[in-house]
Amino acid sequence: MNQFISKQFELPTVYNHSLIESENFKVIPSLGSMVEGWVLIVPKKHYLSFGYLEPLLFDELNELHCRVISTLKNIYNTNVISFENGSFTNDSYIGCGVDYAHIHYVPIDFDIKQQVNISYNNSLEWEKISSLLSLKSNIANLSSYLFIEDVKRDKFLCKINQPYSQLIRRLIATHLGIPEKFDWKKFYFEDNINKTIKTFKKMSLNDVKLFYKRINSYAEIE
Repeated sequence: MNQFISKQFELPTVYNHSLIESENFKVIPSLGSMVEGWVLIVPKKHYLSFGYLEPLLFDELNELHCRVISTLKNIYNTNVISFENGSFTNDSYIGCGVDYAHIHYVPIDFDIKQQVNISYNNSLEWEKISSLLSLKSNIANLSSYLFIEDVKRDKFLCKINQPYSQLIRRLIATHLGIPEKFDWKKFYFEDNINKTIKTFKKMSLNDVKLFYKRINSYAEIE
């Protein structure tokens, strides 16, 4: 079992703390959280990448995807990017040592598509997509892929033949002025993980208080 799965997806550690859940997915803080609020959507059942997900689950995934972005924007008052390094096979370079589907969500004002293009000398062929269901197309074509959603909420997908390990982490680390701390295996940023958990707990408590406030107001009207 690879290191990431054993540490984050299957053991009851702080890194596996569920922040939001749906029937088939959960949202958890990311190891290597260079900024507070960096979270992942992971499926409760093992899939190598979201391109392998059953078609019937994409409505639920799309709904949670939108909820996570909206929640992060409201909490941190900033733009949000998301991305997946979609592996076609186990132990692939693009997976960065993680053979388990996960989409990253990062509250940061960062031009992800432009920076990835620069890294690949503008050689990538992007397809603009409207739904996460399109992630299945590259797996059907027997290839790994890179999915990104930029700060404008535009989604893009491309085939990756020569991946760079942890490329987007490297780009974000450079943007933040900490290029040497891109590697999630060496730098967990536990303080940011704990802050994220506390923030989401506070948000959940406020939701409960709001619920009871509404119930009481309805009772007073009656």
